[in-house]
Amino acid sequence: MPRYIDSGWAKSTVQQLWLIRRWLALLALMISCIFAYEATGIRVDNSLSAWFVEESELLRDYHRFLDKFGSDDLVFVALERDEGFASIQGAKILREASDGINKIPEVSAVFSFLDITDTVKSVSKFLFVPTLQELDDKEKRLNYLLADPLINGRLISADGRTALLILRLETSQNIRMDLDSFRENLKEALAPVDASNSAVSMSMIYTELNALSRSEMPRLLGIALVLMSFILLLSLRQLIPVLVALSSAMVAVVWTFGILRYSGGSINVLTSVVPTVILVIGISNCVHIFLHLQSLPPEHPPTKRVVEGMAFILKPCIFAAATTSAGFASLTMADLPMTRELGMLLSTGIAAVFLLITLISLFAGRYIRSNIVSRNSLSMLAMWLAKVGTKRPKLVIFLFGLLGVVALWGALQIKIDAFPLDLFPLNHPVREDADRIENTVGPYTTLEFVVSAEDDVLQLHHLRAAEQWANKVVDNGHAAWRASLLEGIKRSNQLRSGGYPRINFQLPTDEEQLQYILKSFGRYTRYKLEQWFSPPHQLRFTFGVRSQPASGLSANLDAIMALAPREGLLIEPAGLMPLWLSQVPVLVGTQIKSFALALVLIMGIIIVMLRRMDMVVLAVVVNLLPVLATLGLMGIAGIRLDLGTVAVASVILGLVVDDTIHFLHRLKHEVERDNSLRRAVRRAASSTGYAIVVSSIVIGVGFGVLGFAQVTSIAWFGLLIGMATFIALLADLSLAPALLTLMNRLPRSKSGRR
Repeated sequence: MPRYIDSGWAKSTVQQLWLIRRWLALLALMISCIFAYEATGIRVDNSLSAWFVEESELLRDYHRFLDKFGSDDLVFVALERDEGFASIQGAKILREASDGINKIPEVSAVFSFLDITDTVKSVSKFLFVPTLQELDDKEKRLNYLLADPLINGRLISADGRTALLILRLETSQNIRMDLDSFRENLKEALAPVDASNSAVSMSMIYTELNALSRSEMPRLLGIALVLMSFILLLSLRQLIPVLVALSSAMVAVVWTFGILRYSGGSINVLTSVVPTVILVIGISNCVHIFLHLQSLPPEHPPTKRVVEGMAFILKPCIFAAATTSAGFASLTMADLPMTRELGMLLSTGIAAVFLLITLISLFAGRYIRSNIVSRNSLSMLAMWLAKVGTKRPKLVIFLFGLLGVVALWGALQIKIDAFPLDLFPLNHPVREDADRIENTVGPYTTLEFVVSAEDDVLQLHHLRAAEQWANKVVDNGHAAWRASLLEGIKRSNQLRSGGYPRINFQLPTDEEQLQYILKSFGRYTRYKLEQWFSPPHQLRFTFGVRSQPASGLSANLDAIMALAPREGLLIEPAGLMPLWLSQVPVLVGTQIKSFALALVLIMGIIIVMLRRMDMVVLAVVVNLLPVLATLGLMGIAGIRLDLGTVAVASVILGLVVDDTIHFLHRLKHEVERDNSLRRAVRRAASSTGYAIVVSSIVIGVGFGVLGFAQVTSIAWFGLLIGMATFIALLADLSLAPALLTLMNRLPRSKSGRR
């Protein structure tokens, strides 16, 4: 096999590195120790700072809402027992659970139907209304509860078997970074209660994502390590390069997390894939380096073989690492902090793994034995694909063109949406609890609104207008339940008039009655005025809606706003949901901006390497196809563009161009030996094709490991990139030769020959 020695900057660079390799190794060891210490303090954070656009007006609105009305963080806990909760014993069990939960530090208040019936009892002596405590018959007690409009359909199920506890957590300016202690405290508080329980809330969903982020990293990394070791042993057939590849990648992971910890960053559900991705890409780089060193003639001294071999392979490896880093770095332009952090971590990790592999290869290269791969199944596959491309170029281009048309149609069908529950597998306890609560006692997802008036909003005509709007929302099916200051006012009015529990649940008829109720508000209800009223202009309304993707919630929100009165009152969405819904249009901008930047950066890198626009265009066409095919599959298969899959296009482009760079680099050198296009292409496929196939298998299988992730968006992220890698393999080894054949162009040699 011919030797390729780069006599330019690459060789001089390797020679300089060879001379100071021991000092570089010592420096790398010191850095590794420092970063290993830093990495031990890494934390997990799926809070607002990771999920939402920083410094947005909606985020400031959310903070102002919390300042005025307190926490919007509600946890819904459903207790279920066959005997039900309408009996005296059932009420006792419910009270036991409520008392236990009230002791949890994160809980500011607990609300159940007992709070309503206790209020009725406290005023029954002078209002002469019947109370639940006076009823012994279980059936009568259930009918009593179901007759109360504040209880029926929300705080107890129709059959009485399920009761709901609503927990209001302490006010926070953020979704809590870690509610693990609350989750454990809740389990402990409910353990002695003689009833099964389910719990769900937005904060608990994010807490469970924290737990998944922690558990996914070591599990996925372990699976990847086993598979990568197996693939490397089969392809390299030597133990030393396998150990070098794995150790280099793992040290790069330590560097990356050390840098993250030093900069004050943290791990989230998206960046939990970083260790696996760095491992896979690092090993892919090792495949090209070590297979090339193995292909060199054995008669040369080890030092010469290492220096000359590294000099030749260093150039394409540098450009490949640069394009991969560019693909990931483009994500730093995203508006979402979580996506930006993913791009920063991976671009840093790719740079780290390249530096480490280059350094360690200088030491380990002399121990790599020559093992020329001539005709095994993978090299034969590479040669056959190249042969098809040069002999049947029009057919190959037609087939890939047809794939591109179908993919383009599919890409236009992509749905852009987000749904936190869809991040969990179907059998995850969070989803099971959410479904159970929603199917027994109603929706737990809340939409918050602020109703404002220019003057005193507590005037009767303003309250009646707000009441009409809220009634329309529920009557038209846009919400299952509502909560506001109006419910407290109507309950007070009902108790004063003796109409409890069935009649006169309405606003007072005149202003004088209203003012009397407001002055004695705490006497007839346990509603806290400050949670529902911000003097003198604003009221808070909360609606319960069924859990659904962002598109459904957005439509629901629009429908509710369409019912708002046109004069007298100003009604605005508030709380967390408008902030969360704002992510959807940001996803589109992130995809476009990051992909456009990746394309520009990668084209620039290829221009610097190849210095020919026609070769640049060829490389871009060959590598855009896997991106388009992946987007097409997403549209056809109904895979949504969400927080996990938004980075797919940029990442694919940065990854798949690597093998194109190696192929064109080798082809450029083959041209110097022979002016025949077909022979040059086939020799390039024969020499570097094996490394390209193995590298594609490493990346495809490595990213495919993410398919084992419990977070479904991460699983799709890995599977889609794995599929794109194999499409890119076909394009590199068959479409590129086909395009070269029809263009009748060869890369220009140093002598200027074609």
